[in-house]
Amino acid sequence: MHVLFLHGKESGPHGSKYRSIRDAGWSVTAPDCEGIDDLTQRVNIASAALRPLAGPVVVVGSSYGGLTAALLHDALQGTDEVSKIHGHLLLAPAFHLEEARALAHCHPNTVVLHGEQDEVVPVEDSRAYADRFGCELVEVQDDHRLKASHAEILRLLEQVAGTSPTA
Repeated sequence: MHVLFLHGKESGPHGSKYRSIRDAGWSVTAPDCEGIDDLTQRVNIASAALRPLAGPVVVVGSSYGGLTAALLHDALQGTDEVSKIHGHLLLAPAFHLEEARALAHCHPNTVVLHGEQDEVVPVEDSRAYADRFGCELVEVQDDHRLKASHAEILRLLEQVAGTSPTA
């Protein structure tokens, strides 16, 4: 199992969430989208990073990367690449943005993790996404950065992957 990690708008590919996932033993690819605000360009970068990976892959997206992950799933519909994706773990995804309204699909194995004290992205938008697509939403006592929730991120990654990193 491989992890494709998509970072947020204000962070980089090798931040604390990436390091937690890597240090837990997961094989992680994290494309660099620093300074790129255009979501179409980010989806293209994520798609290019996914292409050489042998499946199955769990896509983990944080904030803007969470929205990118959801848009990637939509963009890959009808292609062979979509079958590589085993599931999504979306961390405080930026579903408050206009582009989120156009989402037409959700991977059936998707879990959304959102902090109830998130001051950047309202948790209500993740609730609406989970209701709309019937995916699991886990709310934690944390803020947008989810710094206190790394153990929960790792637990949910194992849940979505259906395995541990060493299995």
